[in-house]
This record gives sequence, C-alpha cells and structure tokens, in this order.
Amino acid sequence: MKFQSIIHSLESQIESSLNELGFNLVELRCFQSGISQTIRITINDPNSHVGHKQCILASKALRKIIPNIENYNLEVFSPGIGRELKSEKDFEIFKGKLVEITFTENKQIAQIGILKEKTETELVIIENNEEKIIPVNSFKKVALALAENKENITEISVEDI
Repeated sequence: MKFQSIIHSLESQIESSLNELGFNLVELRCFQSGISQTIRITINDPNSHVGHKQCILASKALRKIIPNIENYNLEVFSPGIGRELKSEKDFEIFKGKLVEITFTENKQIAQIGILKEKTETELVIIENNEEKIIPVNSFKKVALALAENKENITEISVEDI
C-alpha cells in the first residue's frame, strides 16, 4: 500500500486523537520530500492560539498512531495568520475567529470581523457589535486576520454563536 494511502486510511484516527487533546484537524497532507515522505498536519485549538507547545503535544500523540514507516517526517502546524478559508470545514472550524474579507471590487476596502457563519449565499460576520451580511459573490477571499488589525471589534466565543 502506498504511503499516502496508509496515512489517509488513518485520517479518522488522527482526527480522533487530536479531538481528544482539544484540537481540530484542519488539514492533512502527504508528499515526497527528497528521499523521505512528509506528513504535514495543520491543527486548530478552538479555545486559543496554536503555539509551539500545542504542536509538540499533538506530534507526540500522533507518533503513537502513525505506523513505523522508514524515512518520514511529521510536521504539525498552526493554521497561521493569513490562512485562506476555502472549504465548508474551514468555515466551521474557524467560527468565532477574526477574519479579513477581500472583495472582488478592487476599490472596496477589506473588511475585518468575527466569523459567525457562512451559507451557500452569504457570509455573516460581527463587526463593532453589529451583524454584517456579505453576499458570497461579492468577495474573493476570506482569511484569518491578525488580532492587531481589529478596532472596536468585540470578541465572541463559539458558545455565543
């Protein structure tokens, strides 16, 4: 069985192991890098920022469930500021997080707010304690934003949504 097939067959175990630690699996990628294989896992902590400590904790737990394969590297990452939200899973995982919306009209200024929800037709954010509805066809990109970019934006938790 190919390396990538083996790892993807473990995806639900990897996700369960991360969930037990309080993390979400954001992305699982496998690829060849030189003579070794690389498993790249991106995690999110819904309650705080992912730092070095969380990545080490996740890495130790994952090494126990990934079989003994020669010449592989395990990389565990945080989603990182500027990460573009693309899939429905991304929008679900990052509810309650600060996002920056870039619009299709170049003249329109990017908007920053707390992600509340995304449907097929609209994106809902909280900006200055107000709910803003943005049609999906009016923006080209939604990405995680720096906390320093916000002014007068009230933080909300996932429980508030």
